[in-house]
Amino acid sequence: MLKQFLSVSATVIACLTLPACSQKIEKEEVSVSEPVVLKAAALENGEGPALWKTGDADTTVYLFGTVHVLPPSLQWRTEAFETAFSRSDVVYFEADVSGEDASLARAVAKLGFMPVGKDLFSLLNANDADALKVAAAELNFPTAAVAKMQPWFAAMMIVMQAIVAEGQDPESGVENILVPEAKIANKELRYFETAEQQLSFMANLDEDVQVNLLMETVRQIESIGSSIIEMDNAWVVGDIATLEKIVLSDPSMASEELMDVMLVKRNANWTVEINKLIEKEEGVFFIAVGAAHLVGKDSVVSMLKDAGISVTRVQ
Repeated sequence: MLKQFLSVSATVIACLTLPACSQKIEKEEVSVSEPVVLKAAALENGEGPALWKTGDADTTVYLFGTVHVLPPSLQWRTEAFETAFSRSDVVYFEADVSGEDASLARAVAKLGFMPVGKDLFSLLNANDADALKVAAAELNFPTAAVAKMQPWFAAMMIVMQAIVAEGQDPESGVENILVPEAKIANKELRYFETAEQQLSFMANLDEDVQVNLLMETVRQIESIGSSIIEMDNAWVVGDIATLEKIVLSDPSMASEELMDVMLVKRNANWTVEINKLIEKEEGVFFIAVGAAHLVGKDSVVSMLKDAGISVTRVQ
């Protein structure tokens, strides 16, 4: 479960922390009242998850937006993707979330759980505490286990329980597919962050922001499945306008602090690193990061363009 949680922690991660892009804009709520069916057919010509290309005369950088948890049946690989990935000498991911390092488990124990003697439910009013207990029971999530968690960690675990119940599988997420393939092909793996840093982004949020994230997650529990499928369907055909609208409409991310910490600052850091990469290194680089980081005005793509770097969408 630790590995599964970490595989989605960077976006709600390209799924629910991805909607962290809340901005001061007119929002249209995404309807989930009608059943949503996962796209099952093979992709048509021109369809596929969004892929961009940038670089200079001796450096090529591909930017590929990922989803960290996907249904095993979803067909997303295309000729354009295969060409870009196979050409690459180096592959960048957000963080190494294999969970093989014992220090990572220690970080989760430190950052994800309440201090000894404290209880998560003590941070909630009576109505919110009851709602959390009901949601946990629906997901067969023991209340005693939830009580020991920090609010942000409880929110993430509830999301994970809910989306796995809908047939999504962390092992089918893009990163979990590409990392072993890259290793087999002897590609160099690089990471923008450490897994502990990613945990810290959430753990260091103000307590009220964490509690709001948790309770919005609880309030959305019945619609998470439909929302995830809508997002999968937009992502797999490269419909970034719809993807961005879904992201921006999620009320659990209506916190400027959460948006700034989870997306804007990280995107800015990655943009600087990509710029240096283009200036100082030669070769072909493939960057696979959560789709949330590549859509919208504060995305890596937009920041690169704002810095005067040409970025072309190739899929």
